[in-house]
Amino acid sequence: KYEEAKISEAEKIGEVSIVAIATVPKRPIFPNKRRNVGIGVLVGLILGLALAFIREAVDTSIGAIEDIESLIKVPVLGVIPHIEMEEEKRKTFRKLRLRSPQRKENDISRGKRLLVTLYKPKFPASEAYRILRSNIQFMNIEKPRRAFVVTSIAPQEGKTVTSCNLAVATAQAGIKTLLVSCNLRHPVIYKIFGLERHPGLTDILLGVVSWEEALKTPADLVTGKLEWEEALKVPGLDNLNIITAGSTPPNPSELLNSKPMSNLIDTLKNNFEVIIFDSPPILPVADSLILGSKLDGVVLVYQMGRVPRRALLRVKMQLDKANVKLWGVVLNDLRPEFEIGPPTYYYYHRYYGGKES
Repeated sequence: KYEEAKISEAEKIGEVSIVAIATVPKRPIFPNKRRNVGIGVLVGLILGLALAFIREAVDTSIGAIEDIESLIKVPVLGVIPHIEMEEEKRKTFRKLRLRSPQRKENDISRGKRLLVTLYKPKFPASEAYRILRSNIQFMNIEKPRRAFVVTSIAPQEGKTVTSCNLAVATAQAGIKTLLVSCNLRHPVIYKIFGLERHPGLTDILLGVVSWEEALKTPADLVTGKLEWEEALKVPGLDNLNIITAGSTPPNPSELLNSKPMSNLIDTLKNNFEVIIFDSPPILPVADSLILGSKLDGVVLVYQMGRVPRRALLRVKMQLDKANVKLWGVVLNDLRPEFEIGPPTYYYYHRYYGGKES
């Protein structure tokens, strides 16, 4: 009976009071969206800043003129836009590549395409070379800059094309100009101008011929492999003279650092107003440093997006250590995707360098 009494007691229901009526919540208690969004924004901001710092630390490119000038403390002397080919030539070369992948552009076509100051004087690149000529000419009027090296950091940056067009632009200004091919390892200038390679600089330094005998005059240019009928319409070419590389010596650096080379430079300075020495890149070989120490200065051709900024700093340190004066940098083969200044830069070049309407 005791057990029955306990069961009866348990079955009795106590008094129940309603404290509050239950309602359906308007938003879920979990998860807390506001808190999660706040945490997400904060974490994203921290990660974004961290990635920005990491990217800046590992980024080796240069994106503006001011970056170069502040990095190596020398001015940008010129900005050369990409030399575009005419649409007809584009189609021709596409067909050649399709027919024979091994077939290459011949020297005559290449020379005409690259010598824009000669064959396309109204192209934007031609005007850019004339601006480069003026900037070099007016850097120091009291002390004319007569003999200088045009070089680059690494191969394939366009130093030889810059040397050739700068020489043509200088001659067109009525200045007696000499272009000397000092890239004795891989000479190209004689191909661009359609000239004979021999005799040249190597033959002069070895005493085989005199510099007058090796000199390529305007008459040699006219009778060369290039078709100069159109080019002769441009005034000033009678001021352009060229010394090609000549034979490839076994010791180019020693030959350029020889006493005959120093004597030749002194002689040429007495016979020409401006002398442009095209030389190999600075990093692979010492030729440009040797020439720079014998001449008035160095113009460095730099192709943005191709060579990292560390290499640019290294070259500047090498030039300073060799006591070689770096006049400035030429930004070469610039394409519209690089933001080097005001967005109207390419508009101005195309407007003033375009065809006449």
